[in-house]
Amino acid sequence: MRFNDNISDRNYSFCFSILCIIVFLWVAFRAYHLSITYDEVWVIDLTKQSIYDMFTAPRNFTSANHLILNTFLAKPCIHLFGTQEWVIRLPNVIAFIIFLISSKVSIDLLTKNNTIRLVGLLIVNLQLYQLDFFSLSRGYGLASAFQMLSLALALMYLTKKKYPYYIFSFVSAAHAVLANFTWLNYFVALGICMIGIELYQGKKYFLLTY
Repeated sequence: MRFNDNISDRNYSFCFSILCIIVFLWVAFRAYHLSITYDEVWVIDLTKQSIYDMFTAPRNFTSANHLILNTFLAKPCIHLFGTQEWVIRLPNVIAFIIFLISSKVSIDLLTKNNTIRLVGLLIVNLQLYQLDFFSLSRGYGLASAFQMLSLALALMYLTKKKYPYYIFSFVSAAHAVLANFTWLNYFVALGICMIGIELYQGKKYFLLTY
C-alpha cells in the first residue's frame, strides 16, 4: 500500500517541534504537580548512601525500588535543589528529551515519507501510559529513553555502517539495564538481532562475491 506524502520537510519539522513542546510541557507539569508516590519515598532514602554503596551494597538489591541509574542521578539533583517531588523526578523528565529526539531519528531512518513519519511519531510519543514513566522517579522513563537511543544508534549503524554507532547502541542499552533490570530483555534481544544481521549480511556478501 502506498501513502501519499503531502507534508513538506518544513511542515514536518514544524509539526514535530509543536509535538515536542506540548508533550514535554505535559510531562513536566505532571512531574511538578503530582503528589509523591510510595515508591518514590524509597528513592529519597536510597540517595542518602554513598555512590559506592548504591552500586554494591547487597541490601539495596533486596528491594525492587532500587533502580540504580535512577537513584544515582537523583542524588545530585537532591543535593542541589532539595527533596521536592519535581527534583527527584528531574532525571526522568530530562530523559524524555532523549526519548523524543531518538524516536524522530529512528522513524526518519525507517521511512522517507513525511506523512508516515508524523503518524509514527504521534503513535510513539502520545501513549499516556508511557508518558507517565517520565513524570515519576521510578527509572522506567530513563530505561525507555536509553532504549530508544539504543534503537536509533543501531539503525544508524545499519544505515551508515560506522562501528561507533554499533558500540554506543550497546552502551545505551546497558544504561537502560542500569535504570531497570527488566531491560535485560531488550539488551539480549538487541545482541541477538545485531549479531544475526551481521551474520546474514556477511553470508549474503560471501554468496554474491563467490
